[in-house]
Amino acid sequence: MNNFKEMMNTLESLKKILLIEKDALIHDDGGVLESIIEEKTKKLDELNLLDMNNIDINENMRKLFAEVIELQKTNQMLTEQALSYEKNIMESIAKVLSKGNTYKKNGLEKNDLSTFIDQTV
Repeated sequence: MNNFKEMMNTLESLKKILLIEKDALIHDDGGVLESIIEEKTKKLDELNLLDMNNIDINENMRKLFAEVIELQKTNQMLTEQALSYEKNIMESIAKVLSKGNTYKKNGLEKNDLSTFIDQTV
């Protein structure tokens, strides 16, 4: 198979993987994400091995490259958003747990853990 066909096939496969990844990120499906990481890495390695100097890049390939790049940017943004959300949750939980117990006139008063969500939006 020539480099052009290999490149197009690899880009098409990568696009499909990125679409699956995007859907998994949106639906917070860690199992799917975990299962496609190796496949995505393999396709990226395949792209790196292809000799770009011997490929006549046409409009279809440019379009496919643009789609893959855009999907990757979207997935990166979704990943950063999910990580930020998780970090905020963990910080909120840590803040409540670090308050500890307090003493009042009637003795020890335990913190109400149901108040750990910041409701000052």
